[in-house]
Amino acid sequence: MSYKTPKPIVIESEDSDHESTGTSDDDSDNDFDDNDADAKVFTVNKLPLTWRGHSRGDLQDMWATARDYRNTGKFAEAEDMFSQVFLGSCHLLGNTNEDTVKVAYNLADLYADSGRMKEAVDMIEKVIQNHLEQWGYEDKRTQQNVLHAIELLNGWNRQADALALLSLSEQLLQSSISSRGDRGAHKHSNKKGKSAQTSIPPDSRPDLAGVTESILANLNPAKVEYGLGVARTHIAAKDQAAEGLLLAMIAQCEDHPELGIQHLKARAELLKLYEKMGTAGDHIDAFENALRALERAWEVYGWKEEKIESLDFMEAALQLVANMLKCGYRKQARRMFLKASEKATNVFGSDDERTVWVLITIGLVYQTHMTWDDAEDWFEEAFAAALRS
Repeated sequence: MSYKTPKPIVIESEDSDHESTGTSDDDSDNDFDDNDADAKVFTVNKLPLTWRGHSRGDLQDMWATARDYRNTGKFAEAEDMFSQVFLGSCHLLGNTNEDTVKVAYNLADLYADSGRMKEAVDMIEKVIQNHLEQWGYEDKRTQQNVLHAIELLNGWNRQADALALLSLSEQLLQSSISSRGDRGAHKHSNKKGKSAQTSIPPDSRPDLAGVTESILANLNPAKVEYGLGVARTHIAAKDQAAEGLLLAMIAQCEDHPELGIQHLKARAELLKLYEKMGTAGDHIDAFENALRALERAWEVYGWKEEKIESLDFMEAALQLVANMLKCGYRKQARRMFLKASEKATNVFGSDDERTVWVLITIGLVYQTHMTWDDAEDWFEEAFAAALRS
């Protein structure tokens, strides 16, 4: 699960030059394009305190005014104000800042509500492209905004576009990961004076026995994370030998509460190994044990809103449940996904971006392994939460 969100990238049309908002002959539109380009320079090379005489506090007031205009039906005034706030936010906060993105989505929704769907789509494409250029395909912030875009499209009754973006984003993400892996393999190969290879040959994979011994001799989160990385390499190659390493890590993590996140990750990888080997049906006990371990960990984990680790724990739990769903444990997966959404609401807040991410991630799991109908309610709930924020 590449999640977090999942969980995702931008669709670029060869016919489209991604026009700016409004009509092309309007001076303000040309100014919008120029300022949007300049914002990228400002974000990297400058630290401005004002934009056209407006401070950050002024922009917050203008944003509130824009929402008031929208809510009272003054759409032209709202559009003008949202556009100004978006440009100002790009300059003062950066074009991938959380508030900048929220303003952009406010503006996109305004366009959609008034039937100007091209401008709405252009705006969410702009947001995604900014994240791609700033953070790359694999960054969680990029993934999260693509997932939000999918939700917006779905809310605008453009399910076909939402599905197309979902499919393309998955392809681009996998391509990015594969490309990174190929570059790593090429670099490794060059060091040894050999030709580049697209995969790591069996004899160059880390020795599992040695890795296992090293981890057990000095058990700590970093060591276990390294072991998980080694195991993933062998799982990708459908190497049954990874089972021993994973079982050893699971046994050790069970006795160390501080390794709760790594414990869930190890169990998720074990289920993934069985699924890849086509032997999931022969290891029912592993799935049952994984569910019991997750439920125990869920109850004893020290959930705190301000802890970064709380989201890491949630991510590991969602991956484990996703692997269970993939292998047919639908009832158990649904129960744990419901528990995850409730916990996210209670810990982070019903409209927090982390809660939205949890809901969208669950929706993507269902969309990937089951059907759109199974995923739709999760996406709708995520969309409603995002609008409240």
